[in-house]
Amino acid sequence: MKAPSFEAVRPDYARLWGRMTIRPERQNIVNAVADRLIARKPRYQAVERATRVPWFVIALIHEMEAGGRFDRHLHNGDPLSDYTRQVPAGRPRVGHPPPFSWEESAIDAIRYDGLDRVDHWSVERVCYELEKYNGWGTRAHGVPTPYLWSFSNNYARGKYVADHVWSAEAVSQQCGAMPVLRRMMLTDHSVAFGPALPPDVPMPMPVPPKPAPSRARHVGLWGALGAAAAAVAHWLGAHLLVIATIAAAAAFACWLLWPVKHKGE
Repeated sequence: MKAPSFEAVRPDYARLWGRMTIRPERQNIVNAVADRLIARKPRYQAVERATRVPWFVIALIHEMEAGGRFDRHLHNGDPLSDYTRQVPAGRPRVGHPPPFSWEESAIDAIRYDGLDRVDHWSVERVCYELEKYNGWGTRAHGVPTPYLWSFSNNYARGKYVADHVWSAEAVSQQCGAMPVLRRMMLTDHSVAFGPALPPDVPMPMPVPPKPAPSRARHVGLWGALGAAAAAVAHWLGAHLLVIATIAAAAAFACWLLWPVKHKGE
């Protein structure tokens, strides 16, 4: 099945998450899985620091792909004693032969699937990335994937029993990721998501505040005005005699040219 876009399936994830309840007969198993992942938080946080992927997302993938075992690849649960053999085969590529540490293999798996390029994480985004990680085949059968929803009211039956072999009656016995996430959010307050931006709305750029006029600026302005006034005064003082001579000549010329009126006219 061709991978859908996140925007196309986001409303479906929101609807399923909003209506999800954990099956009462499975609650103890869900609690135990969530508590075990939270207890190992420091190891997941080490991978979070290298990839910027939330530690609880890494923990959920680890549980789903490797049963939470630290001697297995995060890619697909193959042993760390060798390269992966299942899809994706030949991982990790870290510059040295096996064996591999869990952390370096996990970082390779996160980067291989592009999870480190996700800009904003939400419940719906976790659903999308985990279903993409596992594959879209179940969706083609009209069944909410047990990879996400097993042990909840969103899943009843239907699963792949072998590669490319679908059974409509088989029931997953593995706890799904979303019931575990719900329990983790109730237990550990660091399992949380920030507010989402509306789609297609760019983040506003901050406008730097205008600097307030400083005392130094005022001092410089008055200094400049004072210097200009001094220059004008100096020029006037140097040319005062010339100005006086021109004024006297102008007055004399006016007197000569002014018509004289005689008595009786």
